[in-house]
Amino acid sequence: MNLAIKRRTVGAIILLILFVWLSITLYRRYSSVSTPDTLSVPNVPKVPEKVLHELDILPGQPIEAKSPTLVNSSVKPSSNKIQTFSDTKLPPAWVIQLGTFSNEQNAQSLLLKVRRQGYDAYSQTATINGKRLTKVFVGPSISYKGTQHTQQDLETRYHLHGVVQTYRVNLPS
Repeated sequence: MNLAIKRRTVGAIILLILFVWLSITLYRRYSSVSTPDTLSVPNVPKVPEKVLHELDILPGQPIEAKSPTLVNSSVKPSSNKIQTFSDTKLPPAWVIQLGTFSNEQNAQSLLLKVRRQGYDAYSQTATINGKRLTKVFVGPSISYKGTQHTQQDLETRYHLHGVVQTYRVNLPS
């Protein structure tokens, strides 16, 4: 037999062995992945009686989710009573006041700019000495250090100088 034919035969045998080995390896890998025939849904977690009692819900009573209500910050609350989180026995929260504007369009422009940068921002109107002013805030956050970090970030990145203040909630009486 010619030397070239021997080399071709050995090369073909080696390729055949590699093909068989690769086929077996891939078959084993994909045959071990199985999909479940049925899906099991976990049971509804049991809510402790103490929590139900605090929420004024009877055991076994269905709990209905309420849709959030949109609060228009330009509408004045029915009461001038302003309460802080400490008055309502909630943890303190912090906001950054970015500015107070007599021109509401300037306030809305800053508000949109801050929101586009990814910050939670809102505006609030107030009447001071008979003049209607619009304040722009970022927040609230329950972390004072986090609020300070956000304030520094706003100052270094966007040159917005804000003041950290306690978050105050306008609650109807």
